[in-house]
Amino acid sequence: METSEPVIKMVGVNKVYEGVVPTPVLFDIDLNIYPGDFAVILGKSGSGKTTLLNIAGLLDSATSGRIEVEGRAVHEMDEDQRADLRRMFFGFIFQFHHLLPDFDVMENALMPCRIRGKSFEDEAFERVAEMLRMVELGEKLKSYPSQLSGGQRQRVAVVRAFANQPRVVLADEPTGSLDSKTTVQVLALMKDIMQKFGTAFVMVTHDEAMTDVANRVIELKDGRIVRDEKK
Repeated sequence: METSEPVIKMVGVNKVYEGVVPTPVLFDIDLNIYPGDFAVILGKSGSGKTTLLNIAGLLDSATSGRIEVEGRAVHEMDEDQRADLRRMFFGFIFQFHHLLPDFDVMENALMPCRIRGKSFEDEAFERVAEMLRMVELGEKLKSYPSQLSGGQRQRVAVVRAFANQPRVVLADEPTGSLDSKTTVQVLALMKDIMQKFGTAFVMVTHDEAMTDVANRVIELKDGRIVRDEKK
């Protein structure tokens, strides 16, 4: 039984994409994400896992149901409030790193803090530099993305997601473009950073092997949760 309050709470969440023929994607989702979760959302292509991740991270809206972020009802917020909450509360990692080519490693990693303002960027500088050292990029702070390997670029993206000290990091197939050896390294680094900074981590994948690093496995099938187990 959980002793802490969920950082994300979903109750009866449904998602239907409107069109000439409406397409239902998620059905009656009840899901809580807790501090310390390293959760893998597993499912085949078309199962609804990316849609679920996007709704959890306020990148998309549910058609119906209730979503709370640290007790705050998302449906009661306007778009500016949702954007502020998304910027401060969440970090995101995608399959491709999306680093800005004209900015060096340190500048890319600090980008979420720069968006919030110079005072946030200054405060985060040493913390972000420490994380870059943790992922073995301490000698690459002034390097540009074109000078890095694929694995190094994705490590910068991992650090960038943690730069603002988010309560939750959401990752969509974050190792999908990496080889197996680099995948193991990046997953271990994500877990180390998560544990050091007390962040909840949620990753969607179609790869069952990714569950080896998780402490919770959630499986989606045809838009419904069919498994939710602690490890």
